[in-house]
Amino acid sequence: MRLSMWILANQLASMEPEVHIRPDSPMVLRSGRLDCAVGSVQVRPDGPDCLCTWEGDSIRIFNMDVREGLGLVQSVFDSMTDWYGAVSAAAAAGEYQTLVDMCHVVLRSPVLLMDENSRVLGISAHYGADEVDEEWRYLKTYGYASLQAIENIITPKTPVTVSNEV
Repeated sequence: MRLSMWILANQLASMEPEVHIRPDSPMVLRSGRLDCAVGSVQVRPDGPDCLCTWEGDSIRIFNMDVREGLGLVQSVFDSMTDWYGAVSAAAAAGEYQTLVDMCHVVLRSPVLLMDENSRVLGISAHYGADEVDEEWRYLKTYGYASLQAIENIITPKTPVTVSNEV
């Protein structure tokens, strides 16, 4: 499985790293290495810290030995590969609720999987009926999308222009 520096940083968030990553950092990384290698994050010491770099992007883990940092980084790659395999197996077996529950490990946000008839196949168990919005409550209660949600999906909308200019 290939990861981006952002995915790596998110998985290391509990270490409170210092992150300098481009917004469009691609998903091309396959492992962590002590030396430079194609498709790998270079993990090296930087004073008392462990520095993970790839093409100008960096993640600094404070006060960590480089060998410990390499083990931590590689464990992220290994666990994500295992996770992807488990999610793929759940999807192939049609175990949709299991698949949605497993998505929380990585996404950490509400996840909903519906069929073409707006019937809930799987919905995040980590979020109660009143924790997201009114539609979420409806989905959790009845197992189907509300008529208002369906109407919003099928009604053509006018184009929306989004800009970050002030």
